Amino acid sequence: MANHFSLIRFALVGLFLAFFGLRAFCQSGTYNSETRFNLNIKYSQGSAANSVSCFNSKYFLFYYDSVMEEDQSFKNLNLKKVYPNSGSVTDVQLVYPDSISLQSKSFGRINALFISRNGKYLIVSHFRVQVLFISRNNKYVFKKVLSVGHYVESMEELNNSTAVLYTCYNYHPLDQMHTTSISTLDLRSGVITNTIHPQISGIEFSHLIHHWITITKDNIAFCDPLKFQVNFYNSKLSNFKSYNIEPPKWQNSNLDTLLSTFSILSAKSSISKILSKDDSICRVEKIYWVNKHKLLISYKLFAEKQTTRHILIYDFNRNKAIKDSKINIRDFFYMRDSLLNGQRPFPEITYSSSLYFKKNAVFMFSQYYLPVKLEYISGKPGMEARKKYLKTNGMQWTLIKLRLSFL
Repeated sequence: MANHFSLIRFALVGLFLAFFGLRAFCQSGTYNSETRFNLNIKYSQGSAANSVSCFNSKYFLFYYDSVMEEDQSFKNLNLKKVYPNSGSVTDVQLVYPDSISLQSKSFGRINALFISRNGKYLIVSHFRVQVLFISRNNKYVFKKVLSVGHYVESMEELNNSTAVLYTCYNYHPLDQMHTTSISTLDLRSGVITNTIHPQISGIEFSHLIHHWITITKDNIAFCDPLKFQVNFYNSKLSNFKSYNIEPPKWQNSNLDTLLSTFSILSAKSSISKILSKDDSICRVEKIYWVNKHKLLISYKLFAEKQTTRHILIYDFNRNKAIKDSKINIRDFFYMRDSLLNGQRPFPEITYSSSLYFKKNAVFMFSQYYLPVKLEYISGKPGMEARKKYLKTNGMQWTLIKLRLSFL
């Protein structure tokens, strides 16, 4: 059952990425630099590349595999260490002990990575199984399998000795009892110290692209997507402050009726329902700490086009929104008239589930890099040209860095 809903989730994410085209978070982002590196993932019809990454402000750890690859055991794992300033790539080898038996298919596959800011601790998540490694003599050695007690979608560092492991998804009850789970982990001992299961309205919308939990030093922010309420939690997972940040046109007047309709549906049945109701509500799609005081919030309003989003920057030091912009999510390919000397124009922040903010810049990975000239061939000829290029040259992963003017 768990594998069934995982496949549904991957399919939905793929559908929305194709529809929205990995595009647009903020029009105020200005182009700074782009580093491209090819990991030589060969294109094959019907297959796709799965990737996960993490960032400790110095370098990225990056892992990729093929969704359609044959089942295999994890014994020797090869990660890529990517330095954002130069784009240079080195290998990181992890060796799993014989006592761990994980298969690459189903929930043995890797779905998240964690690297501490000091580079000492590294965690690999296989949905329900998390494996902790520690750095010794310039190598990562196995420390232990963690006892988390719930699925893990993402992992972030809260402070020098604490990591936060969390998930927020509309699981089937047979897969997991709680839809939201947030746990703190003592990195030194590898022991879970606290776990909470906060409730939100609209968990059904987790079947769509979302990012409702974000972490900065000693502060966990968790957003209720239909009420626009941001709750703050400390290292003990105590809710110490809440903010209602509703923009002027925010309106969910029939929210109770909508939620009661969802409550009688299975997780599978609710997917088609939320797609049909998405135009009739306001909801928060994503939140990200851009620094320790400012939160970036992506949201949509009632009765607006699917291609419309709003970006709000909230400054908690000043207790007010300092920016609220309406943007248009463009198609994946840049408009012909937006080319600048044959190069990419000043792009909006990529529509991605993994954005990494550092000072006044944001970093992201994209597996969809193509030469500019191929991006603008429309229709079937364009599709065939791009398919031929990928088959010949392989999938090319790109690290993108954008400088943001509002920070």
